[in-house]
Amino acid sequence: MAYGIDLHFHFHVSGIPETWEHGLIRMVHAVARELLATGSLGDNIFKAAESALGYQRLADVVGVIGHFSTTALMSNVVGAEPPTDAPSYLKR
Repeated sequence: MAYGIDLHFHFHVSGIPETWEHGLIRMVHAVARELLATGSLGDNIFKAAESALGYQRLADVVGVIGHFSTTALMSNVVGAEPPTDAPSYLKR
């Protein structure tokens, strides 16, 4: 995978069974993947996301993705690294 976190990995670390059929999570994941890969949303995914999430929630999702992308980019630019003894809560 070129961008982001694989949805199967998300289900694994969150403890949500992968068979969980929640369309909103899947739609947010699809929006995030396309935004991070292309910097935009194609007409088809925009229409599907707007239908599933509503216009306001879609705008919120785009804003959150933009905020954390900017934070990650700035962290990379300044060379920020977590302390080596920082606890990790990801399941292994």
